[in-house]
Amino acid sequence: MAEQGYFSEHEDASDSFDLSRHWPIPALVLGALMLGAVVLLWKGPIDAWHRFQLLEAMREAREWYESPTRAEQAWGMLDILRGRVESGIWREPSLRGEADFFLGTAYRDLSLRAQGEPETRYRLRALGYFRLAKQEGVPEEFRLPFAEAYGVTLFEEDRYAESSEVLQMPLDWRRRMAALIDRRLAQVALLELPPRIEDAKRLVERWKNIPGLSTKEIARATSVANNIDEGTLKRGRELLDQLPVYGKEQSQLRDLDRQLDDDIGADELEKARQVLVAQRESNDEGLSRLLKTLSTSSTRTVPPRLETALEYAAERASLSALGEAERADARNREAELLLQLDRPVEARFALLDGKSDRESQASAMTRFLLAESFFEEGKQFSRPGGEENADLNRFSDFAGAADEVRRWLRAGTDELIARVPFVSEERKRHWRSELVPRLAPSSMRRFVADAAHASAEGILGQLVDEKDHLDREYLGRALLMLGSSEAALGDLAKAAETFDRLIKRYPDTDLERAALFRRADVLRRLGSPDALDAFADAVTASKAVNVYRNRYLPLEELRRIFEDAWLSAMEANKPREAIALGTLYGSFAPPGEADEFVGDASKSLAQRLQASGTSADDKLAEQRYREAGEAYRKAAWEKRTTLQYADYLWQSAVAFFDGEDYQAVRAPLDEFLLIHGRGERDLLARIYLARSQMALGELVDAKETLETALKRDPRSPNRFEGRLYLARVYRDMARLLELEGGTPTPEGKDQRRQLLEAAKDVLLANTDGRTPDLEPSAREWRLSLFELGEVHYSLRDFDDAISLLTEAVRRFPNDSRVSDALFLIARSHWSKADEYGERSRAEEVPRLQAEFRRLEDDQRRAARDEYTRLARRLIDEQQRRPLTASEQELAYRSLFGVGEASEALGETDAAVAAYEEAALQFSDSAEVLTALLRTANIYLESNRREDALSAIRQADTIIKKLDDAAFEKSRLKKADWERRLAALVSQT
Repeated sequence: MAEQGYFSEHEDASDSFDLSRHWPIPALVLGALMLGAVVLLWKGPIDAWHRFQLLEAMREAREWYESPTRAEQAWGMLDILRGRVESGIWREPSLRGEADFFLGTAYRDLSLRAQGEPETRYRLRALGYFRLAKQEGVPEEFRLPFAEAYGVTLFEEDRYAESSEVLQMPLDWRRRMAALIDRRLAQVALLELPPRIEDAKRLVERWKNIPGLSTKEIARATSVANNIDEGTLKRGRELLDQLPVYGKEQSQLRDLDRQLDDDIGADELEKARQVLVAQRESNDEGLSRLLKTLSTSSTRTVPPRLETALEYAAERASLSALGEAERADARNREAELLLQLDRPVEARFALLDGKSDRESQASAMTRFLLAESFFEEGKQFSRPGGEENADLNRFSDFAGAADEVRRWLRAGTDELIARVPFVSEERKRHWRSELVPRLAPSSMRRFVADAAHASAEGILGQLVDEKDHLDREYLGRALLMLGSSEAALGDLAKAAETFDRLIKRYPDTDLERAALFRRADVLRRLGSPDALDAFADAVTASKAVNVYRNRYLPLEELRRIFEDAWLSAMEANKPREAIALGTLYGSFAPPGEADEFVGDASKSLAQRLQASGTSADDKLAEQRYREAGEAYRKAAWEKRTTLQYADYLWQSAVAFFDGEDYQAVRAPLDEFLLIHGRGERDLLARIYLARSQMALGELVDAKETLETALKRDPRSPNRFEGRLYLARVYRDMARLLELEGGTPTPEGKDQRRQLLEAAKDVLLANTDGRTPDLEPSAREWRLSLFELGEVHYSLRDFDDAISLLTEAVRRFPNDSRVSDALFLIARSHWSKADEYGERSRAEEVPRLQAEFRRLEDDQRRAARDEYTRLARRLIDEQQRRPLTASEQELAYRSLFGVGEASEALGETDAAVAAYEEAALQFSDSAEVLTALLRTANIYLESNRREDALSAIRQADTIIKKLDDAAFEKSRLKKADWERRLAALVSQT
């Protein structure tokens, strides 16, 4: 027993169930059972009572939907739908789509009556229910209103592509309904006695032109139209068979079909016609709403589909049952789209609608659009090349339309008609027969442009005066067009006043920014000094906007304003103004164009400064050339992916070269040669590179550049200029060896002579006559002849130097190098005289010694004659213009040479006269001190001490007047001259 009790105790302890520890298990099982029951009940069929309540609620919803006070009852219907319908609708799948449609409609009605955040919230809920309704399916009788409501709600949420897609179904439905009703109306017209055949034809034609019809339907309509006449009425009626339709109108039309037979009476026909007309009006109203929404959606898609929008707008304007106000709105919309598509004549005819008797019905908006159509046509014919090949009928259409608009709007004042002389058929005939044949196409364009702008001005002037009839935006646009028309007609002062009014009324708007640019352009055309500041103000106002977008002044038109202003400044020889305009243009110009404008204007200013000839202006010209080079460099960078890249690099290099910024020349030239390859400018580019190297003292590099270039392209048309500069490199290198100082070594002398001989050979290749494509009149031939004479002088071939330089002066007496050539001719004679003098002194035979002295005197006289010729030439030139620094030095040296030669020939009076003339002409130069000291020595040798002292005192005065800087180029410093004067004084 004890053992049994022991085991039973432990068994009880191990098998007992503790609920506090294991309660989740039964709870989970119970929950699963309850969930299953709910699911079974939910999925199971609805009981009769709940079904009755659901159907009763749906009946109330349908009545609510048809009620004229539906919007006011939207909250109450929401309570019914969310209470009695939503709780049981999931058990009736056939009603789900309809219920969601009613819920979406209720929320849409609430959104139309709300504002702000509630409006958006209700509209989004409506979209949610409409989306569910689309998924579940809407009954056929509600498909049309559902699609319209859903599409319009999507449109209001700016979901234009989805809206267009959803609205396409009701659009097609309503188009087919319109076709069916027109067909029935045509049938009625044929059944009447007598038959209204013309009306039937018109109705069938309208039916045939309804968009969206199938090819079969169009063929049927065409067949009917071809078979409606007096003899085939029966065949025409037979062809008017039934078309498929949808919706609640179907039953009414079917009933009508059964009634429309040969036995129908006149009263029944009239009733049928009235039913059809009412249905067409109702259908057109719905179609108008759809087309308006679809047209607007098409303009707001990305990118805008303007042609599609125009098709919808034109279809809406053609609906026959529209009221006058809605028809005017439809025409205005069509005209707006045509204007956006740059078709102003079509826009004007769309507004006129072929009628001219509605003066009292012309709304402000219609007149505004008419004015805009004239304005846009004026712009078309004002553009360079615009409408150049348009035929005369286009002009005739314009003339007729202008006359129509004047009568309609009563804007045809005498002044306006005077501006537009073709106001009658007789006038148009005169234009065709007499005026047009004598006018160039551009003149005809100008004539028609002025006429169009005059029409626009007349209409806009009325609209601006009647400003209460236009809203604020359209009034601003009217002012902008009015000012532009006044400017186009040449009434610039009045245009400036109009733009000022606009700027004051519309601050910080696109209208103001457009008017600022227009006003600046008008002030520029008026020649106002404030024009440049006006452009700057306009640019400042537009820079407040990150990206330029202005529908009142498109970027293309703004660029045209700047281009015209820049060209006007350049043509008026105002390069500084052109530079400023080019800089302002930078914010709006295509890549590189503004930099090109700045470069061209800076180069023009540099050339203008350079032409003045003053040293100060020369410095400014260099700076302007460098600015041009930098502008072209920027333009090249902007155009680096285009074919213009090389051209801008070239212009940049040339401008930097003209501005003597030789370091900056290299980068654009290197890039140009890299991308340009071999071409006509390849050798020329290397010549510029070599000239830059020469200016920088890199003669060896310049020599290598030119030698390589000439070998690389020996037939280039620029090879003659390349040879010319290569010869200069050789000469400069030879001169550098000569100036290095010290006693030249035999090797140095040989090297110098080799360089000069190389220069001679290169120049001979240009002038030896064996180059048939280089005439003596060519610039390179002329310069080579002068250079060749100078090379012979450097080689001490004085006879050849004299011969070549004399020939150069004879051939080219007006060349800028004639003065240098005359001086070298004189120096050549002087050097030959020195040679004969040395030979006479070295000769021991008296007869030969005398002959050499005679030859020496002959050469001295020849040198004196050439010096005299040169001095006279330069002094005469000084009477016409200031001499350059190098010309002044030549003039002094020529006068000094005359004196020196005369002194050597023993003609002391002539020598003194020449020295004194030199001192008188160039008293502000330290060089004249030599002439004055020579004069003093001659007087001392002639025992004319007083005259010698006078010359010495004159020299002393000059020394005291000149500062130390004036002696920098002199052989002696100021103190040395003072000591020499003191020594002369002691001799007296």
